[in-house]
Amino acid sequence: MAAPKPMERRHLCRILLVALGLSLFFPLFVWRLYRLQWVQHGDYVEKAEMQRRATVRIAPQRGSIFSSGGHPLATSKFLYSAYMAPEAVKDDSLLRRRLSAGLTACLDLPPAEVAGKLDKRGQVFLKRQLEKEKVLELDLLRQELEIPPHALYAVKEGTREYPKGSLASHVIGFTERGPYGDNIGLSGVEAAYDREIMGTVKEEATVKLGGRTVSSIDEEVILSTMGNDVVLTINEAIQHYVEVALAEQVAAFEARGGVCVVLEVGAGAVLAMASNPTFDPNERGEAPVENLKNRCLVDAISPGSVMKVFTSTALIERNKMSPYEEIDCHEGRFVFSMPGGRGYRVKDSHAMGQVLVLKAFTESSNVAFATLGRRLEKQELYDQWKAFRFGERTGIDLPGEEPGMMRPLDKWNEYSRVSLPIGYEITLTPIQVAAAMAAIANRGEYVRPHVLKEIRSPRNEVLYRAKPEVLGRVCSPQTAEIVLGMMERVVLEGTGQLAALPGYRAAGKTGTTVKNDTTPSGEDSEGKCFYASFLGVLPVQAPRLVIYCWIDEPNVRWGSQVAAPLCRKVADHATRILGIRPSEVIPTVADAEETEPDALAEKIAGVEHPELGVPAARGVEFTMPDLTGLTVREAADKLHRLQIDAQLTGWGVAVRQQPAPGEPLPASRALVIFGPPS
Repeated sequence: MAAPKPMERRHLCRILLVALGLSLFFPLFVWRLYRLQWVQHGDYVEKAEMQRRATVRIAPQRGSIFSSGGHPLATSKFLYSAYMAPEAVKDDSLLRRRLSAGLTACLDLPPAEVAGKLDKRGQVFLKRQLEKEKVLELDLLRQELEIPPHALYAVKEGTREYPKGSLASHVIGFTERGPYGDNIGLSGVEAAYDREIMGTVKEEATVKLGGRTVSSIDEEVILSTMGNDVVLTINEAIQHYVEVALAEQVAAFEARGGVCVVLEVGAGAVLAMASNPTFDPNERGEAPVENLKNRCLVDAISPGSVMKVFTSTALIERNKMSPYEEIDCHEGRFVFSMPGGRGYRVKDSHAMGQVLVLKAFTESSNVAFATLGRRLEKQELYDQWKAFRFGERTGIDLPGEEPGMMRPLDKWNEYSRVSLPIGYEITLTPIQVAAAMAAIANRGEYVRPHVLKEIRSPRNEVLYRAKPEVLGRVCSPQTAEIVLGMMERVVLEGTGQLAALPGYRAAGKTGTTVKNDTTPSGEDSEGKCFYASFLGVLPVQAPRLVIYCWIDEPNVRWGSQVAAPLCRKVADHATRILGIRPSEVIPTVADAEETEPDALAEKIAGVEHPELGVPAARGVEFTMPDLTGLTVREAADKLHRLQIDAQLTGWGVAVRQQPAPGEPLPASRALVIFGPPS
């Protein structure tokens, strides 16, 4: 092999030098590759994952509110709110003009308003409740103007909707905006069950490609952010008619407003609760503040003659009154003597003399019940009022309930024993009155009123179901039965006849209260304003419903003319909606025409009375039926059917009677004595 030439030798040296240099750096490359592939492999994998993944904050969706029948009363959906950062375009006047024109056209905003927003600093709110299509238009506008994403963007927010408008608005309430839209309950059920309804914010990792999210979020994660649904005891059909009937009655009597509560006896469930005037929660900003309050919970008034129901309960429970004893009504005017020689005048709407207590009750005599009320010691009356939970909140599951006003016992005086029994020196809210009456109708057991029926998860699972909560006893079952019997006579032949519902045994009590007056002073009522009220129960033989209503400042003052018809209208619809069967056969027009009075009298004359054992013919001596073991009400009904005049004393069941069973009736009244059941 020939020796290399000098030129070739020079090239070979260069090649060797380059190869030697590369060989010196090769270990460094190997070491670097080793670190990347083995030592730092985990760190770089994590960085790569971070670059292609992003954490998405999932806004909660507020749960819905339903009526007892499952109809939606409040729902939520996601819309968008638009924002911009004016500082991003402040140095380019042409861009500002183009952006202003684009926003004016896209969001349908006045040019002057957009110009004013462009002069502000920071993140500026543009418009709420935008649909997805508008958001896409904004994004196209941003890309066309080539402005950064933070300068014009939209945020997804929950929006509250009330599909039934003003229906049950005072019960449902409303919300205000929070960080995630309309998700802060302010009143009604929205506030009472806010923690259940509002949902939970969640953060979830997703995969991005080219700056866009390409992986879907698991359905379970989305469900976990949604609030629970609330089902109410409110019956949508009853609530609707109550509101319509109340509005019609307020308009007909040119009143300032009114309330109506329908309560289910035994369950404590509020089937309807209406206040007038009302408001639409979808547009609550346009309603006067006065319209937003639930008057059934916050407006405490003197109950007036409705209080005689509870006074009668106290007297009968303590064996200090019988419906069939006589009381002097002093021709409708009486001055009660007070310590120090002072007088306290009480008057009635019409004159009555010596009558049965039952008659005084049906005709709503203030004089009679002011007299009867003085039979009770102050402590006895106070204890009975406390049993009815007067002067304290019922505890209904709605915010804002007022306790009314009942003074402490040490603040009572001699006047109190006259004015309290007839509904003055005390104020009660509609829900307090309805709950107390429901306790009497429930054979004396007080059940806390409530509006919640169920709480359901987003998967429609029942998480909680409300049950009746008995808080105590207000009277014995016997007393409750007697009081209901007295109230039934009010509807049959007293001041509550306009509340009578054909086919049903209804009970009630009217009330007329002077506004801003704490005592039944007896002064001339000319120029004064009134609350006209009615408290009703039906059916009497098995009470299902309590209805209490009052009208504020009607142009006719009497509850018998203003509130009693409203109760009848509500009861008429409620009984049909709930399927409550009539107590009696309702005669048709044809039946009435076929049965002439004379023919009917002849039929009655030929009927034998099994209780008497003899024909009901003229000239035949009647005998005394056996009343032993019957309650006061049962005995009174039996004697009334037989047209026997008798004096009933005591309470409980009949323990003694004169004459004895089977003996001839005396020319004067018979006597029946009642006592506690053995």
